Amino acid sequence: MPSVHWNESVFRFNLVRHLLAQNPGLDCRTEWNRVDLAIQRPEGATLVELKFYAARPHHDHKGELVRFKGGPSPQNQRELFASLDSLRFARRQAWAKQCGQIIDAYLVLVYLDPREPNRRRTFASYYDAIEAPNERVSRVWTVLRATPTADGRLFTCKLLEVPLEPAA
Repeated sequence: MPSVHWNESVFRFNLVRHLLAQNPGLDCRTEWNRVDLAIQRPEGATLVELKFYAARPHHDHKGELVRFKGGPSPQNQRELFASLDSLRFARRQAWAKQCGQIIDAYLVLVYLDPREPNRRRTFASYYDAIEAPNERVSRVWTVLRATPTADGRLFTCKLLEVPLEPAA
């Protein structure tokens, strides 16, 4: 499947499908209290935010490339940091008690870059250097790094563990 057809929703669908195949009966809730994915277990909830960054090509009626939409930018980076902070302070939200307790929080970071970037900035230039520990991220696992897709883009996926602040 060409990567231009991938997006956050498609990625979340495949992630949940995989989780349910490995753990039948797992309680996965999507878009729960503005969290992309909540996994409810007897001991509490694991919150998962997804960030999927890919510049989308826009073509004219003849198929000629007009421009790219959604490329790498400081705005993407601010969104990522805001999501990390939202997860960090989730225990302080009024809805947090509805899930018993929040035991874990993660952010899945996915980005697609061109194999031969024709721009100064790439998503990798913003996110390859994410390190832990720091106030927003306690651990980082690189699931895939710059793995070529069928259409030549480079796919990177990281799992970031977010330290949870205590409830206020």
